[in-house]
Amino acid sequence: MGEFVGIDPLGAEKLIRQMETGKDVLGRARPGLESAIAEAGQDWAGREGVTAMHRTWAFFHESQQDLKWRVDTLKRMVPTRQKGMLNGTLIFGCETEAVQAARKDAAAINEALKLHDQNLSGQS
Repeated sequence: MGEFVGIDPLGAEKLIRQMETGKDVLGRARPGLESAIAEAGQDWAGREGVTAMHRTWAFFHESQQDLKWRVDTLKRMVPTRQKGMLNGTLIFGCETEAVQAARKDAAAINEALKLHDQNLSGQS
């Protein structure tokens, strides 16, 4: 059972760029925050600030990767280059699942080919 997905590639690519900008802002703010925390020592009350920044950066990064995978997959599935919404059904929930399934299938095919080659060489 797959997941029906509809994505506007131009809008998704704009969102990916905006998340990259957010990651850049967090990346520039983090050293200053970490320095302020170190300077304040035990008096610093907001110790979770750096953790929250790391989580936010990770969220942006993971979301970008997933969205890019979805857009790229749909672009390959839908035989059109028109602008606007692309629709399709994704069998896998994420790129990692797709890669794992591809590796498993490739290993099975590779084994079958090895057996085939062994059988052919035994017939000569």
